[in-house]
Amino acid sequence: MREGTKGVLAMALASTIWGFTGYYFKVLDQASHWEVLAHRIFWSLVIFFLIILLRSKVKEFWNLLFRDIRTAGKFLFGSSMITVNWIIFLFAVQNGKAAEASLGYFIFPLTAVLVGSTFLKERFTTWQWIAVGTATIGVGILTVSRGVLPWIPLSLAITFLAYGLVKKNLRVDPILSVTTDVLLVAPLALGFILYIHWFNVGEIGQKEVGFFGKNLFYTTMYIFSGLFTAGPLILLSYSTSRIKYTEVGLIQYLNPSLQFLLATLVIGEVVSKPTIICFCFIWAALAIYSFEQLRLEKESRNRDIKSSKVLASE
Repeated sequence: MREGTKGVLAMALASTIWGFTGYYFKVLDQASHWEVLAHRIFWSLVIFFLIILLRSKVKEFWNLLFRDIRTAGKFLFGSSMITVNWIIFLFAVQNGKAAEASLGYFIFPLTAVLVGSTFLKERFTTWQWIAVGTATIGVGILTVSRGVLPWIPLSLAITFLAYGLVKKNLRVDPILSVTTDVLLVAPLALGFILYIHWFNVGEIGQKEVGFFGKNLFYTTMYIFSGLFTAGPLILLSYSTSRIKYTEVGLIQYLNPSLQFLLATLVIGEVVSKPTIICFCFIWAALAIYSFEQLRLEKESRNRDIKSSKVLASE
């Protein structure tokens, strides 16, 4: 099997796992999303540390942690953003907003275009701006229909975007980088878990807590939530070294698509007409954006071929 094919399959598998994440955590909605989050962070850290041990990268990991104040600050900010993203996502899933949460991951690549132009001074084509405008109309329709901004999808898109931006120029092994993100919030997660069990806390925010070690199903699901977090990131790392970033971005749309389908067809969430209209605009925007990305990729490839021919003739 070609390396490129392996990369595509790895990315498709990662996106599929991410797509099922909403349903996975919905199954745990008897528990407080704070407890689910705490276990997700803790068991993710366990998985990542095992991977680092197997790869003999412990020394490199500790050197990364204490490299310099500026890098530490970037890791702290990134850790905060991804944690907030997880909190909002779990809240949405457990409160019948999984379809709305999936919208945030559809919006993300389009907000990236806007931020790239505004803050990073990147240049974009007319069609890319049309895609951003189309998505903005969709979000505007949803906002007007509700009278308030759709804070769940926008917050998910913005926090994930901020996380990506702070990681953009960090030349770090992706596994070590994500392990650092999790490690920085792990003390809070572990402290929360110990607090629940030490003081026999039975309820937080009208939701039960303290399932770990008492309920076999929840205990197993909590532990495997670490694999659900670590697994796709490892596959992403494997994939990005074998296929073009454009292909990675396009395949990732499988994630929110599955989230939306599971939310509506399996979980049974009712989606309002304005939300459906908003989704239609977002899907149209993504179609425009994707075709333009493929066109630019083709142009770039043709230029490289021409340059190679010119060099060969000389």
